[in-house]
Amino acid sequence: MRTASWRPSFAPPSTRPGGTERPARPPREAVWASRRRRPPVSSPTMRVIGQGIDMVECARLDEIIARHGERFLQRVFTETELAYCRGKKREIEHLAGRFAAKEAVLKVLGTGWRNGINWTDIEIRNEPSGQPRVRLSGRCLEIADEMALTKVLVSISHISTHAVATAIGLTAAHGGALGIGD
Repeated sequence: MRTASWRPSFAPPSTRPGGTERPARPPREAVWASRRRRPPVSSPTMRVIGQGIDMVECARLDEIIARHGERFLQRVFTETELAYCRGKKREIEHLAGRFAAKEAVLKVLGTGWRNGINWTDIEIRNEPSGQPRVRLSGRCLEIADEMALTKVLVSISHISTHAVATAIGLTAAHGGALGIGD
């Protein structure tokens, strides 16, 4: 049951408790127009110089690991990557995601597996937030320097059957592989 002092918020100010008025709202057209006039959010000058995507079938990777065992894992993944993936509830999905990310990064570099590149020259690490981060070393770092690559963004997703990863290579106007090899 409502008390006598209650009045709906749309009631005239004289009937609202305290007699307060609401501030006038601008017309909807004015709100949209103000949004259109805002300048775009600026960011440091970065240019995309490469993009890669790869998909891995989890069952196929599982078969390869069953066939070649620890030798395959040590050849393809760094200790940091293995430590992250091992013991996870969906271990094979995490390994497949990192495998796909390595392939996607190679597409950014435009090299494929040649010219002295090792699987472990590309390492996928995780930030404390969980965001994957690329660390390059060896021949991959040399190629990134030649391309003036300053950053590689990577995204990984997986389900029980497949893992997919995308990579985007960025460069600054005066770039180099700043921060990639750290």
